[in-house]
Amino acid sequence: MGVRHHPPEQLPRGFCVTEGRAAGLSSGQLRGIVYERHGRGLRSVAGAGLDAVELAAVMARTHPRAALSHVTAARWWGFPSGWPPVESDVIHLTVPERSVRVRRPGVAAHQSRLLADEVVLDGGVRVTTPARTWLDLAPEAGFVGLVVLGDHLVRIPRSGLDDRSDPLASVADLQDLLHAHPRRKGVVLARTALQAVRVGADSPQETRLRLALAGAGLPPFEVNVPIHDENGSRLHEPDLSSVRYRVAVEYEGAHHADPLQIDRDIRRARRAADAGWIEVRISRTDLLGGGRSAVAVVRRALIAHGWRP
Repeated sequence: MGVRHHPPEQLPRGFCVTEGRAAGLSSGQLRGIVYERHGRGLRSVAGAGLDAVELAAVMARTHPRAALSHVTAARWWGFPSGWPPVESDVIHLTVPERSVRVRRPGVAAHQSRLLADEVVLDGGVRVTTPARTWLDLAPEAGFVGLVVLGDHLVRIPRSGLDDRSDPLASVADLQDLLHAHPRRKGVVLARTALQAVRVGADSPQETRLRLALAGAGLPPFEVNVPIHDENGSRLHEPDLSSVRYRVAVEYEGAHHADPLQIDRDIRRARRAADAGWIEVRISRTDLLGGGRSAVAVVRRALIAHGWRP
């Protein structure tokens, strides 16, 4: 009885047969129980539990002109969970125009005009850039989804909280992309959404809140801009603020349930009140039903400080 061999250390969890042979595996070993098959020419170490994105990366390496795209690229780049609201293990691969489409079970194959700067090599895998991925998702994401994703792309990472220092894209990057693809499906909606994208939003919920307030005809709010008291002393950076009416709006995510965070929030609200500001705190349930509850409570605060509908 043969001795069960161990996978070569340089072999990734998911690999193609060519990579396996380059690592020294024989055809017999590649057919053995140590490795699982994932379609023609694709393997993984048994029990590795590849997810759809990892499997997509292996597929992309077996098709030199293909790039991860659409929802698959969104997951690769870490787009906010649930935006776009598509949960599927279908793998999206795009090849340039006039190239042979990828034909595999479980693959949504796309053929599209891909400019040279719209695909990057990341970790040895060809992937559409975050900006191009945003445009590809336009038909499915809808207006709110596109603004949420746009805010995420242009957001400036916070030191100590993020594992990167630069935004995934700039507003100018998105504008250039729309100019380069004037007839692409979804581009009209993307142009409209881009006008509502703002730098500073830290979560999809904050973006949804801002859009709900704007859609209700309330005065415009600035995003994560420092506010000051009458002496010019800096207070903090509310999620949304109206300097004219001295109304600050904070979305209370799950981390605000932490006892230390609760103490910080209370002190923050007191400082704002002492400086003549009203702080409105919005919860997840306030955003249900299109944010009607959030709009109502912010409207009352604005009226209390002099705004007239």
